[in-house]
Amino acid sequence: MHTTDPEIPTITQYTFDRLIGAGGETSALSRTYGGHLQVVVRGEMLVRPTRVLAADECLQLRPVASRTSAPEAARTFACVRVIGDGVLVVAREGGEFIPLRLREDTCFFASDALWALEPSLSWEIGALPGSRRDGAPIELVRVKGTGLVALRVASPILAVKVTPGSRRRILADALVGWIGGVVVGVDDDRDFLRCEGEGAVYVSDPEAGGEGTTR
Repeated sequence: MHTTDPEIPTITQYTFDRLIGAGGETSALSRTYGGHLQVVVRGEMLVRPTRVLAADECLQLRPVASRTSAPEAARTFACVRVIGDGVLVVAREGGEFIPLRLREDTCFFASDALWALEPSLSWEIGALPGSRRDGAPIELVRVKGTGLVALRVASPILAVKVTPGSRRRILADALVGWIGGVVVGVDDDRDFLRCEGEGAVYVSDPEAGGEGTTR
């Protein structure tokens, strides 16, 4: 006798729960089922196309002119301009994508954590003087304005509050970025960074991810 298991979805429901590229008012940057990054391009987006799972054929990838304020910057911010009208899906590869909205904010992000941003945002690459990560200075991207960004990290982000009366030390390898009037410098112990001023510093445990995680 045929029976129906209520926990098993119909194939139609299963499909719709995982559907991408269906149009509508989808945000420019969002997470798909399974945590991949969906990029909806309406003219242009800046994206790091590391492992593309799916993309509309009409989309074109163009190089991005370098914007650097520091000659010692490693320039590993490997984003490209994606031009057209369509959808691109980038694999999470063991990391966790975090889309965020800036509203006239100024933030600094470690370049190896920044995966996509809207062209409405202004950005510039620099390097943290005296810092080292894998033998090169920690490269930072200064992002300013209103629009969406997507970060990829190994584990959930913590925001460490910094005030004039509470300086902080953070593990250099854990740095994701910061917001506000935070000044970050290299501590006497070069494995750590010294944070002072006022704002919040974002950190993520670099050892928390599995194979394929970038941080």
